[in-house]
Amino acid sequence: YREVVFREFRGWRPRQVDGREQSNWKEAPVIFDYLRQAGDDGWELVSLGEERNYQKTAYLKRPKAP
Repeated sequence: YREVVFREFRGWRPRQVDGREQSNWKEAPVIFDYLRQAGDDGWELVSLGEERNYQKTAYLKRPKAP
């Protein structure tokens, strides 16, 4: 599982991934592009929370490798 906190900055951008602050989050891709890339890497969006304090939290899952 993966937890991604998106922060509003000229679009929703991933500020934290699994509790770790992303150093360049203000230049990161916006939410749509981030989730598309995550999907290409095998991640599936499970839940996206409501906006709270200019942030949204997304939960993703990926099947275990055989």
